[in-house]
Amino acid sequence: MAIGTIVTEVGEQSQTLDIINGVLQAISTGTFIYVTFFEILQGELGHGETSLGKIVALIVGFAVMAALSAMPEPLPPVTTTLAPSSTTSAATSTLTPLSSTPGVTTSSILEVPTGI
Repeated sequence: MAIGTIVTEVGEQSQTLDIINGVLQAISTGTFIYVTFFEILQGELGHGETSLGKIVALIVGFAVMAALSAMPEPLPPVTTTLAPSSTTSAATSTLTPLSSTPGVTTSSILEVPTGI
């Protein structure tokens, strides 16, 4: 963990940093896969004690994790920039709050239509 933190905190974004990051992630993934298959699963499914429940739980767990990784990541919120009107300069443009807009009150914003 300390190596990854040092690598990402030192220096700027570069192709070398991306390569180092990829190599470190590959090493950690390989370690995880090795421990899973040769230490944990061999102990659980070996020695002639394999039950159908353990195999079903293994397959269901794999399917759930595969489904979670296949889900798309949420998109970042879209932000818009308001352009100043043609009559005002960018330095003097302001937004008018709703409370000072004629005919719009806080109570009219919060009203819920009835009779639907």
